[in-house]
Amino acid sequence: MPLTGQMLKDSLAAVGAVGGQMRSFDELAAGANASLLSAPPGLTGAGCASYVADKAQESDYFRVTEEYAKNGRYAPHIGRTFQMITWDSNYLGFGIWCKDKGHIKNSERQFVDDPKWLADYRWAWLGGVWYFERFGLWDEANRGDHLAVSQAVNGGASRMGTKFIPNGWDARRRMFEALLRHGNNLLPAGVAPAAPPPPPPSPRPGPDSIPALEHGFVGQPIHRVAWWFNTNFPAYRDTPIPLDADIHKQRYGDQTARVIAEFQRRCGIVGGDGRNLGPQTRVKMWDSGYRP
Repeated sequence: MPLTGQMLKDSLAAVGAVGGQMRSFDELAAGANASLLSAPPGLTGAGCASYVADKAQESDYFRVTEEYAKNGRYAPHIGRTFQMITWDSNYLGFGIWCKDKGHIKNSERQFVDDPKWLADYRWAWLGGVWYFERFGLWDEANRGDHLAVSQAVNGGASRMGTKFIPNGWDARRRMFEALLRHGNNLLPAGVAPAAPPPPPPSPRPGPDSIPALEHGFVGQPIHRVAWWFNTNFPAYRDTPIPLDADIHKQRYGDQTARVIAEFQRRCGIVGGDGRNLGPQTRVKMWDSGYRP
């Protein structure tokens, strides 16, 4: 079942934004579903949720298709559509895209030359499809990374993956989470759910299956490595070196590094100081019988 008016209303209620919408909830949901048919293959429920939540935030929760301020530095090409497309260059880009998709038959400069036309409801949702495609946001949206999407929309693509917090992030997040509860039920009719990604390959048998570790590491792998050196490698049975990777600490400390450095020396690894398990050391460990 695709996005319904009730789903949309409930998600708006989650951020206290029900009321004043420019169309009925059913009509808004129908517009969202129709526009999502233009999304690239691989659409997920998370992608739908991120897309709709983004349009809600940018359009004052579907109340306007034109920003309230009319005299911005990019006027007359002010924010329009539910995505709030701005600047004449983006108006032109959207026009080229609409011409290629068959949405307009006139000049691709139509929105540049008649900017107020972009506020017409017919472009409200399509503006968002173009924007996500133009700035490469579908991958993040489909993975459910709504923060990255919001960072790009509110701060520019260079802000993606940074510590930048978008304006109104709490509301953006809550709207997204409310929609995300519907999962793949948000997919438009006729769009099959994207196949789940294949599981990561298991480490192949051999030295590469031994984890690469460095001095300072804390965790179970170093405990296993240290235990093996002291109990299974013959060179240490007569003169064992105390380790600091006991069952409680599980830490790659200086004493453990001394043991590994001695192992490296006896195996002929030039320059080994015991402070990491690099490729050469792991090969020698494997040849000596270590198995993770």
